[in-house]
Amino acid sequence: MNYSGWMKVANKIEKKELIGLNISSNNLGDKGVSKIAELMSRNWKLEWLSIGNNNIGDEGVKVIVDVAASTKTLKYLDLSITLDNFIRG
Repeated sequence: MNYSGWMKVANKIEKKELIGLNISSNNLGDKGVSKIAELMSRNWKLEWLSIGNNNIGDEGVKVIVDVAASTKTLKYLDLSITLDNFIRG
């Protein structure tokens, strides 16, 4: 996903227009996941989020899990591959 595409997604998150988001395999890294967590903490409506296979390290996993745990609407969080790598070290 290029920057323009990401800005469109971020705008939808801020306006609470999304209930589900699959942004797997976009090489977001910890910085990108931190931005998603920031948006989510302010305006949360998502019921499911798939962000696996994004080069997310320990810090990114912690940030996204902390925010996800504090929501009342999230029913599904996919960190596949990322979480597998996180657990195996």
